Amino acid sequence: MRILIWGTGENAEKYLKTKETDQADLVGFIESQPSKGETRCKLEKGGGNVFAPDEVKELDYDFILVCVWPEQFINEIAETCMQTGILDSRVVFMRNIRGMTLQRDRFIYYNKYQNDTEIKKCFPVFWSQFMEHGKPDTDRVLTARTNEDVLQDSLIYTKEFKDYTNDYFRYRTFEFVAQEIKNRNAKGAVAEAGVSVGTFSRLINRVFHDRTLYMFDTFDSFDRQEFEEDISSASSREEFYEMYRGIDVEAVLESMPCRENCKIRKGLFPDTTAGLEKMAYAFVSIDMDLEKSIYHGLTYFYPRLSPGGAIFLHDYRCYDLQGVRKAVERFEEEYGRLYKVPIADRGGTLVIVK
Repeated sequence: MRILIWGTGENAEKYLKTKETDQADLVGFIESQPSKGETRCKLEKGGGNVFAPDEVKELDYDFILVCVWPEQFINEIAETCMQTGILDSRVVFMRNIRGMTLQRDRFIYYNKYQNDTEIKKCFPVFWSQFMEHGKPDTDRVLTARTNEDVLQDSLIYTKEFKDYTNDYFRYRTFEFVAQEIKNRNAKGAVAEAGVSVGTFSRLINRVFHDRTLYMFDTFDSFDRQEFEEDISSASSREEFYEMYRGIDVEAVLESMPCRENCKIRKGLFPDTTAGLEKMAYAFVSIDMDLEKSIYHGLTYFYPRLSPGGAIFLHDYRCYDLQGVRKAVERFEEEYGRLYKVPIADRGGTLVIVK
């Protein structure tokens, strides 16, 4: 049986250590960035072929085992498989694709390829140790669209932002909150701390098209010392750190609808706030994952949040990032209670209002 492993990181290594797949059966690895994957493969696994997704159709294989997590990357890989024409019953995901997306059409499309009987027969170890099993009707949530939600004014149902319905509750709630901020005439700029590739920044930039958007990020993952010391985070592992390395700042800026309003503040937070001590903010997204950074984000932004403004604090109810909640508790102990509204989006965002 000829096997391809999608991914070259920690999860792939864990699976290979089970020895369910013999080395002789391993055709190679798939990486979205083959050069990066090849280097890691040689260092960590003693060599092997690494292929780009668009090369897979030319290969002779029986199964592709997708050894990548977390959830957002599963969705991206599923999309890539669909685009390259390799999404079929031979593609096996480390977590069952059921419940991976809020979009019903995608859910049905992906799930019809998931042949549980075949997977259990061919890969009993992968099945029992690396997959989550559940029924579609209990594992997922469908968004309810009612007449009260006037979608004509929603950007996330336009072609430009169509992928944003994957996290409907987060982005639709932002649209409602942004409208309230405008109605209240809250003063100041907008900001995101923890930009990554700019997904949320794009929407912020479009909605607040007439305001300056400050974008705070190292664009090269976390502060190494903080990452290693943040024991409250179950995601503090090397694969999580590598996800955010080497982000192309120019590419992020190119994706912004109103680039002329964007101000990059590259480096470690809160050092990058130098010179912005007198700023006022109407809306802020804080998405820095680790406890110390979240705490610094609150101590900088909240005092500068205008009346009528709001902060979206991502991952507040995320099991793997419990330092976020600890940072909020520490802030409240030192500075007083916040007006908080948790929402039921994928990351467990906390909305803080003033």
